[in-house]
Amino acid sequence: MQVSSSYSAALRSYQQSSNKVTNDMTHLASGKKINSAADNPAYLVILQNMEGQSRGYEQAIRNAQDTTSMLYTAEGAAGDSSAVLQDMRTLSVQAADGTLTDQDRSYLQAQMTQLSSQVTTNANGANFNGLTTNDGSLAGFQAQIGANAGQTMNIGLPDLTANAVGVSGVDVSTQASAQNAIASLDAATQQLSSSRSGLGAQTNALEYTVSVLTQADENTQAAASQIGDTDMAKAIMDLRNEQVKQYASIYAMKQNMTQQKSSISLLA
Repeated sequence: MQVSSSYSAALRSYQQSSNKVTNDMTHLASGKKINSAADNPAYLVILQNMEGQSRGYEQAIRNAQDTTSMLYTAEGAAGDSSAVLQDMRTLSVQAADGTLTDQDRSYLQAQMTQLSSQVTTNANGANFNGLTTNDGSLAGFQAQIGANAGQTMNIGLPDLTANAVGVSGVDVSTQASAQNAIASLDAATQQLSSSRSGLGAQTNALEYTVSVLTQADENTQAAASQIGDTDMAKAIMDLRNEQVKQYASIYAMKQNMTQQKSSISLLA
């Protein structure tokens, strides 16, 4: 009876050690302490929440970067139009001079008309992912810049067509109208500069947001790693200890079998 009891105890020890060896090898292979709900139900929920939050941060970063790229597109086209307005103002100053004839001014008017059209062309040609940025169609929209609901930023892209900035139909056909054109173009340049400043401010805010989100994501991943990643040194030590127990159990079972055979021989 004593021999049978010893064998049963060794067998239980072997089975327990085998299960622990399997678990330890799984943790070492995956690098994770928690591979299923059975490992730690409470921590599994926490880790899944952290993973969802981290992935949300990463997508929010991409969203903010995409919106920043859109703003760069809008500002680049606005910069092109700013150069056009400078050319138009130069022509207006030229047309306001009394040494020019009406014929001279008609040539300048033709150039002015062409440049005014170019301002609208620039605005309509500014495109990001199929969206026209500078024609007023995106005067207000929300960018999702956080991992959670409601974490948005209102983005405004201005209407920078010739009509919107007040240079559509600028007239320099007479000396008097050329004087008015100079004033109109000064106002248009001021409006365009203000719009570009607004685009720059929004870009800076988004770049700061990306920095904050990146830090938050790193912190979340570090916390998840602390909870869920395998302590390799400890896992290797645990594995070795369980393997020793496993070998000891096998030895005990062999010894028990030998004793049983000896007892049978004596009885025979």
